[in-house]
Amino acid sequence: ANNIQDEKGFNADIGFKINRNNWGIEVSGFHLSYENRIGNTLETIEVNPILGEDLFQVRKNLGDADIFGLESIAKADLLQLFNPDSTKKWSLDAFINYALIHAQYAVGSEPTIEGKQVEFVPTHNLKTGITISYMSWSLTHQFSYVSEQFTDATNAPFRSDPDGILGAIPNYWIHDINLRFAKERWSVQAGINNLLNQYYFTRRANGYPGPGIIPSEPRN
Repeated sequence: ANNIQDEKGFNADIGFKINRNNWGIEVSGFHLSYENRIGNTLETIEVNPILGEDLFQVRKNLGDADIFGLESIAKADLLQLFNPDSTKKWSLDAFINYALIHAQYAVGSEPTIEGKQVEFVPTHNLKTGITISYMSWSLTHQFSYVSEQFTDATNAPFRSDPDGILGAIPNYWIHDINLRFAKERWSVQAGINNLLNQYYFTRRANGYPGPGIIPSEPRN
């Protein structure tokens, strides 16, 4: 820990936004230069002369990372957009939120991680949904998808260690629904998260509440 040095860097972003009566869109791009980044890598370390060597996660300055991203969100009232004369009692609102991120360790980083994907940065992150409303009632469905990400800078896909703290986090997708009834000063709503009861996880914890894979919530 005494050998860890401070990180530094800079970021820049640019974007545009358009809002109209029945639709809107916002797009932004960014670049993050992350110098002397602190992160986790896998190293073979001798435990002792009797037990020999084993593979461990080591936290240290890994090198420089370049992160480029494109983030966007679009929304529209589809009924009013395609049929402006439709009744105001009904509405059909849709949205899509998508992020595309390229995060890579630069040339000159540690030899085992040069050109590898930065850990805990999925390439694709998508959320999209639709809400159908009639007067005081509304029903919303949302779909979420996150692509594969890595927990260490060497991008180890999998290792059958007993603690389960090393390896990738596979891609996952979930569906959520929500029903709502609203009046002027009160509302009632109920929903189901993880509608199809997907088995997935987003964390590999080194300590509490691990160590190991921390499963996400089932259907609830």
